[in-house]
Amino acid sequence: MKRRQQILLLGGISLLAGAFLPWSTYTDPFIDYSINSVGYEGAGIITGSIGLLFVIGLMLRRKKLEKSCFIAGSILAILAGAILLVNFADVMYSSVEYTESGANTNVGSGLCLSLVGAMLIFIGGTLKVPAFPETTSIEPQRNDGGVL
Repeated sequence: MKRRQQILLLGGISLLAGAFLPWSTYTDPFIDYSINSVGYEGAGIITGSIGLLFVIGLMLRRKKLEKSCFIAGSILAILAGAILLVNFADVMYSSVEYTESGANTNVGSGLCLSLVGAMLIFIGGTLKVPAFPETTSIEPQRNDGGVL
């Protein structure tokens, strides 16, 4: 598996795992009450499905991936990233709103992991990641191609 495909696979696993982790935590210290919002209860179904699509697609591939697969991956990563950023902004807005009443709203680890996964898929889909260069002998060359 090439490095580019490894980055896509890691991004897909991150999106999938992030859907099952908490996306936000609401804590009210006055009544000793805490709620975790898990990704699969909302938009995490979509982002987790995108991650699952990448994991299954990369595991079951039989030959070299086409350029169109990487372009489609980048588009899906942008879609997942937009969904995640809207949820991130919603949690941050709730944090400001509930702070006045003494409650706390925090961004969960699942939302952050999913954002990292979407970025990895976008990077893996758009950039060419060079593999390690092959080892070559470093010998001085003459102009006619011979070794000195």
